[in-house]
Amino acid sequence: MKYIEIFKSDSFVEKASLLLLTALISGFLVPYISSEIQRRAARNDAIIQSQTKLLDDVSRTLMTYETLLLDVSWYKTVEGYDEEMHKLAYKKYADRVVDLLTDWRVEAIKARTLSSPEVSDRLTSFQQKMFRLQDGPMINLFREKAAGPQWQELHETNRKMANEAKELISDLAIEMKLTKDNIK
Repeated sequence: MKYIEIFKSDSFVEKASLLLLTALISGFLVPYISSEIQRRAARNDAIIQSQTKLLDDVSRTLMTYETLLLDVSWYKTVEGYDEEMHKLAYKKYADRVVDLLTDWRVEAIKARTLSSPEVSDRLTSFQQKMFRLQDGPMINLFREKAAGPQWQELHETNRKMANEAKELISDLAIEMKLTKDNIK
C-alpha cells in the first residue's frame, strides 16, 4: 500500500516526468544538436578550404601575369637591357597569356560566391585595366620595335600595377577573413 501511495504522489509523478524528459533529451536532442554542430563545422571547414584555394590561385595567377609583364619591359630598360632576353620574355608571355587569362576569369567567377560580388568585380576591373595600361601598350611597343624610353615608362606602369595586384590579393584575404589575425 505504501508503494502505491508513493507512485500516486504528485512529487513522484513530477520526478518521474523529469527523469523521462531528461532521458528523452539526452537520448534524442543531444545527439541531434551534436550532429548539427559537427555538420556546420564541416561545412565551414569546406568553405575555408575553398576560400584558401581561391586566394592561392588568385595570388599565383595575378603575380605570374604581372611578373611576365615586368620581365618583358625590364629587358628594354637601361638597367636591364638585353634584346635577346626581351624577345624570350615576350615569347614566354605570349605562350602563357591565354591560360592565365582563362584562370583569372574563372577565379573572378569563383570569387563571386566565395567572397563577394564586389571582390569579383574588382578582379574583373583589374583585368580590364591591365589590358588598357599594360597588355595593349606592350604589344604595340613590341610590334613597333619601340625605343628604351617608351619601355621604361611601361616598366614603371608595370611596377605600379604589380603593387596594385598585391593590394587586391591582400584585400581578398581580408574580405574572406583569411589573414593571420583572423585565423586562430
